[in-house]
Amino acid sequence: MPSSSTQLRRALKRDPANIDLAAATALRCFEEGDRAEALQIMQDTLAKNPPTALLMQVLGDLSLRMDMPDYAAKFLAAALEIEPGNPSHYVNLASCYIKQERADEALSLAKSAVEMFPAYASLWNIIGVLTRQHLNDHANAMIFFQEAIRLDPVNVAALNNLAECYGPNEQGIALYRQVLTLEPDNHAVRLSLAIAQFQSGQIADGWKSYEARLKLAAGLAKDVTFVHRYPLWNGGPLTGKTVLVMAEQGIGDEVMFAAVLPALMRDAGHVVVACAPRLVSIFRRSFTGATIIPFEDKVAYGRRERHFPDLKGPLGKSIDIAVPLASLPQYYWRDRQAMAAIAGPYLTPCPETMAKLAPRIPRQESGLVFGISWRSGKMTAERRHGYWDFDMVEKMVATPGVTFLNLQYGATAEELAALKKAGGTNFVHLPDVDLFNDLEANLALMALSDLVMGPPIAPQMLAMATGKWTWILAPEVPWWMFGALPGWGMKPSKNIIDAPFSHALKFSFFRKRQRDLWDPYTFQMLHQWITYLRTS
Repeated sequence: MPSSSTQLRRALKRDPANIDLAAATALRCFEEGDRAEALQIMQDTLAKNPPTALLMQVLGDLSLRMDMPDYAAKFLAAALEIEPGNPSHYVNLASCYIKQERADEALSLAKSAVEMFPAYASLWNIIGVLTRQHLNDHANAMIFFQEAIRLDPVNVAALNNLAECYGPNEQGIALYRQVLTLEPDNHAVRLSLAIAQFQSGQIADGWKSYEARLKLAAGLAKDVTFVHRYPLWNGGPLTGKTVLVMAEQGIGDEVMFAAVLPALMRDAGHVVVACAPRLVSIFRRSFTGATIIPFEDKVAYGRRERHFPDLKGPLGKSIDIAVPLASLPQYYWRDRQAMAAIAGPYLTPCPETMAKLAPRIPRQESGLVFGISWRSGKMTAERRHGYWDFDMVEKMVATPGVTFLNLQYGATAEELAALKKAGGTNFVHLPDVDLFNDLEANLALMALSDLVMGPPIAPQMLAMATGKWTWILAPEVPWWMFGALPGWGMKPSKNIIDAPFSHALKFSFFRKRQRDLWDPYTFQMLHQWITYLRTS
């Protein structure tokens, strides 16, 4: 049977002037891995059709879907030049600039356009997006979103953006529900609703909404289709049954949700966990009653499929039901009390790896080692506001008497050189340790640290899972605190929150948005930690 792209190409030969058909054909070729053919179709379409604004818009949208924002910007700019009286072209080009991280140009373009088209709601919405993400100004962003909604009361994008500004309160949740009455199948918004419900303490409802993550239309960067033949568990009896647990999302998510595995193992006859290959040895050592296998991802037709090669033999025949890992909490973590009952650390570092690495970590005057990371491996303009300012990291590693151990995977040569210059012998980086791929070494380094510090990213989740003292600094309370309020005090405490991982997250301090409040509190807390850990 011919592939769908072959069939589309045949149809396009019969109707070469059909712009929408050309775009669909090029996209399908791209999804099937034939990028060259997709680009050729785009070139042929340009050559065979007059350069209308519609054609440029279609090719611009197609380029964005093919992850080619530079091409998209050229097409969308051409559409605007051909048809400058159409305000949608300004919105589309500004949105493209955002993807290119050209936020200043996007904001300038949108502001000039709104002077010409003050009644066009989507322009106010894009200005609101830029004000919130680029300028980190939520108060004024809300004004722009509200103006967009005044002009267009059913503008789904503006309603959703305003809900995000309100956050996890009644107004925000009501706006998410309003969007879902307009678009019941908008799974991305339903996922946002789930996060707001978690943060407001509506945990049971949050887990129901969180199932929207499994819909490919949710638009998540880590969307995946599980390839298996087993019925999904719906919460029924597990006695005597073998359950396949399918890990999902990123490493930090796999580690966080793995906290529910011991409870499942108590209820089921046997548990088979399919996790990221980097975690297999750690999970085998930590969950000794379960069978741990690696998953294998393949990209087909533009979608990421998750396969389980180890299930081709007898093990596969023994499985009764399957469940995505992050679907388990809806049955086990219905409230904070249930989550707070997680029984201590649940990941075990490798003693041999620890013994090999320990002599390589010098200890300064205090004898303390602080593992440190400061950002995600993937940085965007919006994400940047949630991570540490690098100049603060430089000041931190210069603190005398403490060894700062690098746990930042993907740290650039420039970052490492700057930290070595700032910290001298205080800053330790082990260049032969692959912090991204070698999670065994990563976990061992955390276990050898007295404190692990950073924003709420994977290294901190790994540290908490080992029961290591963990200090998280972030502009907002993470959703996985499930409505628990962190302390704002200046002294470490063992009982500061009632939330998951409270056995490990012994103290958390979340900075406010104002930059001038970041450094003073942070360095006061750093010295409090040094004093506390030296004397405890």
